[in-house]
Amino acid sequence: ACDLRYGVLVDLACRVRHRQPVDLSMGYFNTIWQGAANSQTLCAFEHLTCPPWIVNVSGSEILSVRDVCETLADLWNVSVEFTGTESTTALLSNNIGTVFRLVIAIGTGPGVVLVLRWFWWRINATAELAAMLGGFLVGFATSVVPLLRIDDYGLRLLVTTTLTAVLWILVMLATPPESAEVLERFVKQVKPAGPGWAAWRRRTGVEPKETLLDLVSQLVLSCAVLFGALLGIGGFLLKLKFWAWGGLVVAVIGVVGLQQRSRLQAGLRGLGS
Repeated sequence: ACDLRYGVLVDLACRVRHRQPVDLSMGYFNTIWQGAANSQTLCAFEHLTCPPWIVNVSGSEILSVRDVCETLADLWNVSVEFTGTESTTALLSNNIGTVFRLVIAIGTGPGVVLVLRWFWWRINATAELAAMLGGFLVGFATSVVPLLRIDDYGLRLLVTTTLTAVLWILVMLATPPESAEVLERFVKQVKPAGPGWAAWRRRTGVEPKETLLDLVSQLVLSCAVLFGALLGIGGFLLKLKFWAWGGLVVAVIGVVGLQQRSRLQAGLRGLGS
């Protein structure tokens, strides 16, 4: 927090005013006026929970020590001297959610092609590598690089996915598909479903283990079990009854659905034999 008597801004202003060198090893910081911090703290009383709901109260903007000092020097018409260089890390008032969003942004790009690979024979290894590399570069750049950073998280994901998709599609079209030997071996071992592998199934005389609808239903039910259990356990640990029981109900529905699905398939196989 910052006041006219103390805080990071005051420290930097004093050094610039007295023409003392400014160390850049901690090159970035968050700040908030003390009155605004007090206001936010008082508003937090409306969100009291047990266990406590932990919040970092600070300014949302990441400020550069160099930029702030140069701005102050221009206002006072003095020169400013810097020592050292900006480190790649800084003590910011952020939380683990920032890191989580960075990981999601980086993984958004290749996610589509890695899933689509199982449903379309034309996607090759080169396209997958291009998607992984492109997704990492675009996701990292739009999350970290100041000139390219997109603060709107939804827009950032959209840009990352779009640019990565353009990249891997162009790479896929510019490179040959996997060899016939590799594709035939894949079809015989995996027996993939869906129209994207229909030609190769006919060529090899292979029937899919499951239909595309079966796979989609299995995906939905499995997600219900996974995310229902995660939300349910988290809800019970944090004493959030709605999320606890709601997650538990969703997980149970998913488990029952998977069991009934397995029994139905077993019965159909028995009738077929």
